[in-house]
Amino acid sequence: MANELLEQSKGSAVELLIVDDCSTNHFKDINSEFCQDKNQITYISLPNNIGRSAIRNYFLGLKSKGHFLFLDGDSIVCRPNFISTYLDLITQKNPDLAYGGSCYQKNRPSRSFMLRWKYSTSRESKSLDFRLKNSHGFKTNNFLINIEVFNQYPFNENIKGYGHEDTLFGFQLVQKGITPLQIDNPVLNEVLDENLEFIAKTNNAIDNLVTINSDIENSPEFVMHVKLLSAYHTLKKKKLLPLFNACYFLVSGINKFLLKKGYFFLWMFDAYKLQRISKSFKAKALV
Repeated sequence: MANELLEQSKGSAVELLIVDDCSTNHFKDINSEFCQDKNQITYISLPNNIGRSAIRNYFLGLKSKGHFLFLDGDSIVCRPNFISTYLDLITQKNPDLAYGGSCYQKNRPSRSFMLRWKYSTSRESKSLDFRLKNSHGFKTNNFLINIEVFNQYPFNENIKGYGHEDTLFGFQLVQKGITPLQIDNPVLNEVLDENLEFIAKTNNAIDNLVTINSDIENSPEFVMHVKLLSAYHTLKKKKLLPLFNACYFLVSGINKFLLKKGYFFLWMFDAYKLQRISKSFKAKALV
């Protein structure tokens, strides 16, 4: 990705800031070699992994004016005018926040990667038209933000591990009246997690979501902002949660087996997540 960004940025005032959040020596060597003697690139390798929220806030110490364009390291720039699209947007509209979208490979992967692929292509990879009509879509893998705004509203570094730091970040910005300008400028998410790994990441993300919900005191606006939370609270309000958990218990083993093997419908994964958030809320209440 960095090579494409460097090529597209030639002749502009764009600077590439690459921060390696303590990856393996193999990737450190690749990054270091690529960035060597390139005036347009600032490369920093951190000695310790500081996490998904803190690594983004780290950039605030590198620049004080202008805009940051955040891109995840496993993304692929798939359009020749990717950088110029963002530069034109800054010139014409100078947005506080903008989101370009994301997409995934169109070819079906093997069954061992099916869960992440099917979920992401169905739930995360949305067209600009869909995002505009449904006020849907903000992820931190491809977004532009005014640095002054970012200084006021950084990521919450209390969120550890994988998941929902972007949900809280986006929600808090919306609460401050800063909604993302949706544009058609996606990146391709290259790396797919294996089924079992994606389930583990989902578990961690749901635990984070429960912690966030508690920290912001069960905000009704936040509950409505997150479909999983909304579904959980609806079942709880209607006193259907015990019935759901009892029914799910009967099929939990076969459901997780099918998810791991890549033979499933998305509603099966939705049911798994709903049971997981119920379990996480119960565990937190016992602490």
